[in-house]
Amino acid sequence: MNSYLILPLIQSGFSLILIPIVLRRHRQKATHRLFAVYLLGLAAWGLLIFMMRSSPNLQQAYYWENWLIGLIPLLSVIFYHFSIRHTRIRINKKTLPLAYAISIILIVVARTTDLIIQGMQLKPYGYAPIAGPLLPPLILFGYVFTIMALLNFLKANKTTPYAEVKNQNNYIVTGLIFSLIGGAFDLLPILGLPLYPGVIIGNIIFCLITSIAIAKHHLLDIL
Repeated sequence: MNSYLILPLIQSGFSLILIPIVLRRHRQKATHRLFAVYLLGLAAWGLLIFMMRSSPNLQQAYYWENWLIGLIPLLSVIFYHFSIRHTRIRINKKTLPLAYAISIILIVVARTTDLIIQGMQLKPYGYAPIAGPLLPPLILFGYVFTIMALLNFLKANKTTPYAEVKNQNNYIVTGLIFSLIGGAFDLLPILGLPLYPGVIIGNIIFCLITSIAIAKHHLLDIL
């Protein structure tokens, strides 16, 4: 098994290992539950990517890709929700319900139409989706909420007087930047550029940086 297939499993395994660490002694806290749900989503995403990449044909790969692509907006909204809880930044009460509703609609559209992904194609590294008209808006939706989450942590750094909290937030911001860069490396091959998809690598780095923040700076009050 080569790195093309192993990396998604590493992401899933890393995410699953972090879940009990995050929830240990903090199961009743909404912040920890949200982060655990996000990690569970990353684990599912890694598994779906493995199923897509290991598919025997384009049709089977297309089936898994439709599930996979629908997770992008939902995971972005969940992490944005986590950032609000963690930083205690106030937002419009309608923002989160509307964001969740749109992300669920996009999952349904991905599964029932070809408006987001029209099919699959073979690239030098493996399978890649053929973009439909709604793929750019879906990717933009995911990026907007991820960047909004990143900005929440940066804003929190300006108001908190605690160096430890600032260090925690800086680790999360660094991890998010790697995830965003990795996502760009997934999007650009779809547009025809000869790049290796990198979202998995970005997510693995995010999990690694999160682990360092937990071990070194007690992220989420985890000892």
